[in-house]
Amino acid sequence: MSRTKNNFSFIAAFISINNYDIMKNLSLKFNSFTEVDVLNLDIGSVTSEKEKGKKICENNGMTYIEDDDINFKPMEKCVDYLCDYIDNEYEGVKWVIIFQQDIMPDNNDFWFNLENQLISLSDYHDIIGSFGFKYKQDGCVGRGNLLKGIINKPHLGWYKNMPASYHNADYFVVESTAWSAVGVNMDLFKKHIKIDTEIHLNLWGDDISHQFMNADIFNITFPKLTINELSRTTKTNMGFNAYILPKDDKGEKSFIKKYGWKWGYRNFNRKQFDTSKYAGKIQNTLFNLSVKDGPKSIDFFISKKLSQL
Repeated sequence: MSRTKNNFSFIAAFISINNYDIMKNLSLKFNSFTEVDVLNLDIGSVTSEKEKGKKICENNGMTYIEDDDINFKPMEKCVDYLCDYIDNEYEGVKWVIIFQQDIMPDNNDFWFNLENQLISLSDYHDIIGSFGFKYKQDGCVGRGNLLKGIINKPHLGWYKNMPASYHNADYFVVESTAWSAVGVNMDLFKKHIKIDTEIHLNLWGDDISHQFMNADIFNITFPKLTINELSRTTKTNMGFNAYILPKDDKGEKSFIKKYGWKWGYRNFNRKQFDTSKYAGKIQNTLFNLSVKDGPKSIDFFISKKLSQL
């Protein structure tokens, strides 16, 4: 078994299908992944794209993984596959960070700063299920429906245009991370996530976030660690599509069935939230907080729950 570069406790990963030009010309363009181990899981590209992917991985020091049996499997299934692969091939790795093909770290020393942030939260590793970052383009640090005011302008279901206190925090709890770059606690994923085969791409991050919260596990964001979504600022005629899959109509229906509302600020009605169903849960605490209350730490939620006992 291998140790990671710089003994990081995480590995970066791409999940790819017929989109290697995007990866090459966006995420990998500025060599921002050279300090970290990177896996690429191909889930059914055509032969020419597979060969292209293998060459790109070879040229960039990445590990190419191919499993035709995983063709068009849901994202959660792909993450499950990566967890098993990493567990078999590496030691000392706790997190896998799933990157979309147009995302790159934007900070200097991004990876070392991330490791330091994770070390500072080591006492909470058994209750942190996922983590995310801040988008350079609009300052977004997460997404959700539950906070009072979050579905209204100027947020519109995203943790963007937030008060300065959110951006000055080292970390804080969110309903769901921004899913184009998500760090996942592999042990907690394997233990608590029931893979939803109806959710392909859209809502996969929201689904695991709510599954974690149902198990009293938190999702957090690091607002001082910035990612760059290059497809927003780079002119390209590649026809950006990070993950070519059918429409997620079934995934949306699955989300409604499990959680009680249709995700999205245009659809969420606070009356849909069943407070009895989420009594004592992280979701309920979020629902009773407002954007104006500022960022909240894990300790805040723990103390809130203890006060209700």
